[in-house]
Amino acid sequence: MAHNSTFQSHIDSASKALAARDYRQCHEHCIAAIKIDPRSGEPYFLLSILTADHSNFPKALEIIEMAIGHGGRRPQFLAQRAKCLTLLNRHEEAAKDADEASGGKKLDMFTLETLGVVFSRIGEHPKAVPLFSQASKNDPVNPEFQYNLGASLQFSGNFEEAEAAYQRAVDLKPDHHKAHYGLASLRNQKAENVRLERMVKLFENSASPDDALHLGHAIAKTLEDMDSHPEALQYLLKAKELKRSSLNYNFSQDLALFEAAHQLADIDVGPMQSTGDGPVFIVGMPRTGTSLVDRILSSHSKVVSMGELAHFGLLLKQQTATTSPFVLDAETLVNARNVDLATVGAEYLKITERLRSSSPHFIDKMPLNFFYAPLILSAIPNARVLCVRRNPMDTCVSNFRQLFSTSYSYYNYSYSLDDTGRYFLEFDRLIETWRRALPKDRFATVQYEDVIAEQERETHRLLDFCQLPFEPECLSFHSNPAPIATASSVQVRKPIYSSSIDRWRKFGAELAPLEELMRNSGKL
Repeated sequence: MAHNSTFQSHIDSASKALAARDYRQCHEHCIAAIKIDPRSGEPYFLLSILTADHSNFPKALEIIEMAIGHGGRRPQFLAQRAKCLTLLNRHEEAAKDADEASGGKKLDMFTLETLGVVFSRIGEHPKAVPLFSQASKNDPVNPEFQYNLGASLQFSGNFEEAEAAYQRAVDLKPDHHKAHYGLASLRNQKAENVRLERMVKLFENSASPDDALHLGHAIAKTLEDMDSHPEALQYLLKAKELKRSSLNYNFSQDLALFEAAHQLADIDVGPMQSTGDGPVFIVGMPRTGTSLVDRILSSHSKVVSMGELAHFGLLLKQQTATTSPFVLDAETLVNARNVDLATVGAEYLKITERLRSSSPHFIDKMPLNFFYAPLILSAIPNARVLCVRRNPMDTCVSNFRQLFSTSYSYYNYSYSLDDTGRYFLEFDRLIETWRRALPKDRFATVQYEDVIAEQERETHRLLDFCQLPFEPECLSFHSNPAPIATASSVQVRKPIYSSSIDRWRKFGAELAPLEELMRNSGKL
């Protein structure tokens, strides 16, 4: 059907209303356009974006599929479907749509940005960089394009260009809190006194808890670089408390999760069914050296790292069909013993094949997979789980110092030192349960401090656990060019260093209650 001027007027008005977040007007114009031409894809495309903006991702996916059905596989339609799929954690399907869409010619600004975000979310940052780069060239005064480009460049290991992109974002938008944090995280900030003063003023006038959180972390990192650790901790305490007070969180939620996990200790995982292949799940609390161990092992010629995947937990959630809105919760763990774990394992191996390029030996470094250890070993007969542990105080302080994704509720404990301490104790207790219950050739622990002190010895031990021959490249892990989309993206590109050991002692008296908790629990 040829579109008349009235139809196009409604589409143009809907687009303008959507850009202005006038959702009611957008909806009205889209419905009017559909009444004129119910087989056009454009109004459904706009309605999908509107629906996704309201966090109804299943419905947004349903609507964009109607757009594709009516309007064909246009790049902007595929990009929007890929975005919906990533928000539903269906990364493999999203990657296929994104790959097809990115091959289109003369992509518009929306499609460039959407595809860049999709590739970033699924960990394929090298594919995101050219998309964000093109978007920033087409619209050089858009600070979000500059920030997104900086983040992808950082995760790809291009720190100099990442810093330049973050700086352009701040120049365009001086209160861009995420870009300030990006700049602070890239290098030592000892000479940044002027920018520190600006960030402090911005922090004092923060418009939201999330703004304050990013700025507080940026200020704290800068103060640490200036050897002002107690003052840095004060800013973290203020910023974290602001965020915590905005959440509906209680530590009892995490406690229930740990208790449910303990009940899985009697699951029969069986013996290792092969030797030199299969996945290695590197787990542990964040900021404990999991990325370091990942880089050591993935520097081996026969190993590929897939980064932090949510696949196992998502597949388990689908099989249990529990009604809670969370992928990982007590209800799902309780019901996990009633599902066909072999089916979960087979599907996991199937959907990860593209990422691992058919490599028989690969790494999944999702830290929270420690909750699933016996389930993973039962589901995948040739899998291994390697848990990284670290000094209790350094673990807790590093988690408190870390800026996790504000949309990821599983790290809500990190907004309080007390909650972080209690979380560590529950984690430690659970790992001891796994250590006693699981076969030693399938579940092992490694101490971060040992890797730092005896790199070659511990590298041999890690490779022996994986039944891999020694390769000297594993000792030069910092030369590994593969992208890494974790908080350790800067640190793991350096040789082994020991400056982070006992770092907690620099932060002063505010840590006394946490230290007392660890001592009373026999951990110090």
